[in-house]
Amino acid sequence: TADATVRGIGAAHLTGAVRVPARPLDLAAWRALDASAVDALALVIDEVTVDAALARALGLGRARGTVAATVTATAGLRTVEARLDARDLIAGPLQAPITAAVVARADDRGLEATAEVGLGGRPLATIAARAPTPLPALLAGTTPPSAVALGGSIALVKGDVATLTQALGQPRRISGQVEGTGTLAGTVGAPTAAVALVVTDLGARP
Repeated sequence: TADATVRGIGAAHLTGAVRVPARPLDLAAWRALDASAVDALALVIDEVTVDAALARALGLGRARGTVAATVTATAGLRTVEARLDARDLIAGPLQAPITAAVVARADDRGLEATAEVGLGGRPLATIAARAPTPLPALLAGTTPPSAVALGGSIALVKGDVATLTQALGQPRRISGQVEGTGTLAGTVGAPTAAVALVVTDLGARP
């Protein structure tokens, strides 16, 4: 068990169990260890405030907000699960903060992840993604994570057009309802999305 403060990020708590080599003073024996030596692993990162400096250091552009994360792994790293919670998050074209809860699982069947996104205290969208590349291939380095094929779906919860447009920086008051569905494709390193929107009772004042 170890507690550490990661410079510029915050507190991290690591607990786990690793089988010690038969010759514990032999550095070569330690270097020869692989994923099978891990019996269990849990990493908890406390709430981190992403400001301009941290976003720049992590390559996140103008992203801002507060995030917390938990990662757990079973023996031999056969299964890895992660959860990321974000609030007051502003990124990309957004001018208003959103919340996001992301849950991911990777094993020998591939990677599955879901994300629930909220805006203004109400649900905004649900995203489900899947990558078929098994975890052992990722750990072995035979497939770079950025090259993993990606697929999935997007569901935009029916809500006010004004809430969405104002979050995107449009000051004009627009009335109506919007909802939509879409798909994810591409790779983890270069994802693509296509979304079809349906708007009803569209209007504007004046």
